[in-house]
Amino acid sequence: MADNRVREMFDEIVATTHARSLKWEAAASEGEFVATMAGKYVIKLFPYTYVREDGEPMGGPSITIDDDKGVRIMDIDEGPAGIQPIELRRFATRVNRIVNRLDEKIDDLLSQLKKLPGGSSDKPSGAEITDEDI
Repeated sequence: MADNRVREMFDEIVATTHARSLKWEAAASEGEFVATMAGKYVIKLFPYTYVREDGEPMGGPSITIDDDKGVRIMDIDEGPAGIQPIELRRFATRVNRIVNRLDEKIDDLLSQLKKLPGGSSDKPSGAEITDEDI
């Protein structure tokens, strides 16, 4: 398969994920996520590239795309398509944040912390920390 098609596919998956058009769900295994397209394609995100014979996962995140019959259409990983490992790691982090609603949880936690005595709502914005605060 031409490398530019892999790059194009990755870019579209990233764009539709950021737009929240592609709906990801947690898979059965920790750190794995799955999205289906029109009931015809299954996109899986793994936290590793492959599994050694001894069962040890190796490499960075990777994506597989299968059709509805389980036939592999494409593998997306750090390879000749020019996709960098950092791109896959950032994408995996983003999917995890979306699926597990981490941004909402962080916002809620910050809100709760600010309500506590001594929280930032008790101090003027941009206040410096002094020895008295410690």
